[in-house]
Amino acid sequence: MFGWWTNFSTEGYPRGQASATMMVADIGRPGDWSRSLQAPFMDKFSAPTVEGVDFPAMGLYQAWNDSATGTLSVGTYAASPEKRGAATSFRVTGLPSASAVRISVGGQAFTRFEVTGPNSIRIDSTIDNRQFRIETGFRGAGRRADHELKQQGGSLIASAGSAGTASPLPFGTQANRGVRNLFTTKSVGCSCCTG
Repeated sequence: MFGWWTNFSTEGYPRGQASATMMVADIGRPGDWSRSLQAPFMDKFSAPTVEGVDFPAMGLYQAWNDSATGTLSVGTYAASPEKRGAATSFRVTGLPSASAVRISVGGQAFTRFEVTGPNSIRIDSTIDNRQFRIETGFRGAGRRADHELKQQGGSLIASAGSAGTASPLPFGTQANRGVRNLFTTKSVGCSCCTG
């Protein structure tokens, strides 16, 4: 376990938000933070969005649109362990066509969802660790922003190599597109997301 303790030595664990912010400063290169905030990523306003999560019973560890494949990846977990296995539901809105959506969980077709409007569905599930792959068909204009940043030589994060060394990833790679989305969209699974 690693974390910056930020002078809160009486607490059992490092504070996640402060530690995460310092991690970005530690692994990034000069200018990465400002480039991540200036990325012209406007798809966040029209991309499929997860809403109505039963937080704090269930949390999301991932909600990421991949415009290259037209899929939305949603990872769930039991935020309150005593609620594991309980029935729950959440919505996905902003779909290009709700009737064309296909969902799989763990590679198996998932059919426990209902079209609730031309651009929205409700997914009925249980509170547990699950990885939903929702084929939305959404292919936004995000690739243009990636191309522009590659032209500028931008990068956002570094990843740990096999020998424990850090190697920079280009800004537009799949691995850090999710991090860019984290910086440029509102968080999911915390008190600041839509209820």
